[in-house]
Amino acid sequence: RMPQASAPLWKHVGWKPHGAALTFGQYIGLISKVLPNGSGFLDCKAITEAHGRDAYVHRAVMKQCDLVEGNLIAFDVHVNHAGNPQVSAPCWICCSDDKLMSDFVSSVISDSPNKGSSSRCDRDADSGSEASSSGNPPRKPRQWRARQELEEKDEAETVRLQ
Repeated sequence: RMPQASAPLWKHVGWKPHGAALTFGQYIGLISKVLPNGSGFLDCKAITEAHGRDAYVHRAVMKQCDLVEGNLIAFDVHVNHAGNPQVSAPCWICCSDDKLMSDFVSSVISDSPNKGSSSRCDRDADSGSEASSSGNPPRKPRQWRARQELEEKDEAETVRLQ
């Protein structure tokens, strides 16, 4: 009888420098916001506790690793020239179904989407909530979405447009 895999299952994305050892990310977090320029922010309880803010994901890493809002990733972090935490490529995307992962996800992201003003992502969320009183739709709560769910939604949109 063959051994069975169990959640969480992870897929390696992005590339590593030639000759570097392949390692699993030290941290796990959720891509919580993607900015219009393609960069993003990642919600990770351990990073927020250590650095006082969400980790930044450069647009080159977002593109190289094919990351989208809602991805749960395992990653390493470096401190950028401004002294802020930044996600390093490569990383690992969780491929497990969200029904299996809800408790796990809750354990790695921040306890509250409004942690205070120490996080740029949260300052953006706060300004978004003010904007919602002026007629804009309220910001959706942070949640993990399985990559397959996002791909199915994209396929459905494509079919509808044809």
